[in-house]
Amino acid sequence: MLVLDTGLLEEMRPEFPGIAEMMDAGVRSIMAIPLVHRDEVVGFLTITSSVENAYGPDHVATGERVGAQIAGALANSRLYARISKIARTREILVQIGRDASSALDARELYTGVFMNLRKLIPIDRAVMAMTSDDGDALVIEHVEGIKVDGLALGQSFDLGNLAPNVLSEPRLTTVDNAQDQHSTDPTQGRLAAAGLPSNVRAPLRARDSVIGLITVSATGERANDRITSSA
Repeated sequence: MLVLDTGLLEEMRPEFPGIAEMMDAGVRSIMAIPLVHRDEVVGFLTITSSVENAYGPDHVATGERVGAQIAGALANSRLYARISKIARTREILVQIGRDASSALDARELYTGVFMNLRKLIPIDRAVMAMTSDDGDALVIEHVEGIKVDGLALGQSFDLGNLAPNVLSEPRLTTVDNAQDQHSTDPTQGRLAAAGLPSNVRAPLRARDSVIGLITVSATGERANDRITSSA
């Protein structure tokens, strides 16, 4: 708990522009109440008054009780939000499985997958690329969204020219790490050049074998701050 009376605010005013601005606006007393839940500070509640030296011991005690109640409510709200998000994600993943089982052909399968993924993550372009029958190439079998030169339907990539972990490891690319991942980018920077700096790529596995890649891209610089899906 922090209480700043009028005298202390006057002393702090020359060194802290924020204090000066509040005092110019008429603030003469401040009480900052930490919101603590299970020994963790989850936020602060700040109360101000235009009355000089407005807050005493009784106000501090009341503030502590109010802060404890708010902290508990915030913690429960955040927990509920996390649980709801997890449940929503699982529901969508189950739906993807159902749609895959009922799809009549590959196009319907791919369209259903990306339709559901859009409910979870930002997607401005989506690609399914599968390994060729001889296992020597990666072929783009499905494309949705923004068109990119050199990455059209039917485009193939020689796996011999790609880094070994391109097909084995999921990757997240943003404006922050694009240069570091250039050697493992099968598009050689084409997506970023086309205005798609955020890309999530994951291998498609079947019976312990990698059969292709799924890639989703977005126009936001940091549309996905972590890898949010795997296949």
